[in-house]
Amino acid sequence: MNNFDPRLAGTPDSPDVYVTAEPGAEGYVYAEGHLVGDGVLELSIYAKEARQKGFVNASGGYAFEQIVNAAEATGEMQAVRGFWVEGDNLRAFRDAGGGVGKAESANIEAAKATWTYKQAAKAGYSEISEIIVTDKMVKATFTRKVSK
Repeated sequence: MNNFDPRLAGTPDSPDVYVTAEPGAEGYVYAEGHLVGDGVLELSIYAKEARQKGFVNASGGYAFEQIVNAAEATGEMQAVRGFWVEGDNLRAFRDAGGGVGKAESANIEAAKATWTYKQAAKAGYSEISEIIVTDKMVKATFTRKVSK
């Protein structure tokens, strides 16, 4: 169990912002999420960096779960979007065979190798409804499986 208390709250100026911070960290934020157009949740999570700064309880998985729960509570959330320009997700994507000029099916499978996809799938967002790949970034949108 994590022994930090996530502070999740929208503000009057930005009601769609959900933040997880380490207590006593004087405003240090290691994860945040924003609901953007059409109920898509975009997250930024820097748990590894937070742990390197000495915030030993920072957990990316816990932050992801808490932010998704808060966003879902609005009734507006429809999807999770990964947007990678550097870091572990982009590296995992490329290591799994994704990249510019690859077949869409290969890029979809490569996106499933990322930490973000694994977390989104745990939360029920296991379908990849959009994937855009350039030489500088990857953007993938994860949605709930539609029942037939």
